Amino acid sequence: MGKEDLRKIALELVRDGKGILAIDESSDSMGKKFENFNISNTAENRRRFRNVLIEAEGIEEYISGVILHMETFDQRNDKNILFVESLSSRGIIPGIKLDQGLGKIEYDDVKIKATKKAKEVEENVPENVKSSVKNAGDKVVGFMKQHSEYAKNKIEEHERPLTEEEKVKEAKKYGEFIKRSSADNAEETYHEQVTRGLEDLEKTLASKKYEKAKFAKWRSVFKITKRTPTFEAIDKNCDILAQYAKLCQLHDLVPIVEPEVLFEGNFTIEEHYRVLKYVLSLLSNKLNYHDVDLDSVLFKIGFVTSGKNKASVDKESTTRLTSEAILSTIPIKVPGIVFLSGGHTCEDAIDYLRMICGLDAEINLTFSYGRALTSNAMKKWNGNDNNVEDARKVFLQDCQVSSKASKQRNLVRKG
Repeated sequence: MGKEDLRKIALELVRDGKGILAIDESSDSMGKKFENFNISNTAENRRRFRNVLIEAEGIEEYISGVILHMETFDQRNDKNILFVESLSSRGIIPGIKLDQGLGKIEYDDVKIKATKKAKEVEENVPENVKSSVKNAGDKVVGFMKQHSEYAKNKIEEHERPLTEEEKVKEAKKYGEFIKRSSADNAEETYHEQVTRGLEDLEKTLASKKYEKAKFAKWRSVFKITKRTPTFEAIDKNCDILAQYAKLCQLHDLVPIVEPEVLFEGNFTIEEHYRVLKYVLSLLSNKLNYHDVDLDSVLFKIGFVTSGKNKASVDKESTTRLTSEAILSTIPIKVPGIVFLSGGHTCEDAIDYLRMICGLDAEINLTFSYGRALTSNAMKKWNGNDNNVEDARKVFLQDCQVSSKASKQRNLVRKG
């Protein structure tokens, strides 16, 4: 499959008025949802609920692709047809979740590395620049010492060599954000997470079991607290996302990269905006560094809001800041962005989508919802096959509403 073929798939996934259904929950995640309805968490019950959704008549009018858990590739509908084949027969593109969940980041050698890098950088900085940095203030000096590895990489990866004055400017620009990163902040940073599965990804991609998948998704998470996310967590996760994306393209899959900033927390909308913007900037740099073809990669992000435990803000601010974060960081070659509901109510997720898709845009925008599309259907189904048709009716209504909200009024068509 050539580059143009991958780009066509990417554009098809973000076709105006259609979105992606995410039903890629692990068995454990599915079990937590089943608990609310006293449904046993068995492979058969998971298959039964997937059958309710996937076999709903008419979903192809609203759904362009479906992200599936690996388990689903072996499962069949009630007519003994593989779910992936059933989807493909209706023009719905099957995709696969490839990450293997989250694990803790190891920070044992962070202090040693930071000290060594700080010394290396300081030895190569001219005296006049040292003076400029010193005069810039303690925050910048602290940033240079604690995060010299970032500063060095930022300089090396820049499109052209920076002047000495620009080096100082870069330090000032990112110092306020990065200053929270420190190996001393062990109480919070110890619990930061990195996505697992990269070591086995080549083997998974080569497996015939998943050969019918045409796109993939990989999720990393970032939690906003007083001291997190640290640069270490952002850097590690973005690098893994980029490596995953490159491997997907080498195996003829369109990669969706999902750097999710968690909704849980007590942070302001401005803090969320700064973190998301920084994460997207670094991820874009990592994608370029690993030679990922940006013509056939999709971003999956959340809406910029205040934290769940913070007073909510007006939806106009969410729309504006989400749009600004996208426009200032994501390369123009990227064919589209899909939004996750991310813990918001179904109503809020739909409203945010409708408002941002109503803006002038030069990039395709749509939804990639899981809970927002399936929670009402699960409640209606309740593990009872007698409720299947009613559950499908509710599911189709939610798909239709999301589809309508995702139609872009002022899109300059790309591709």
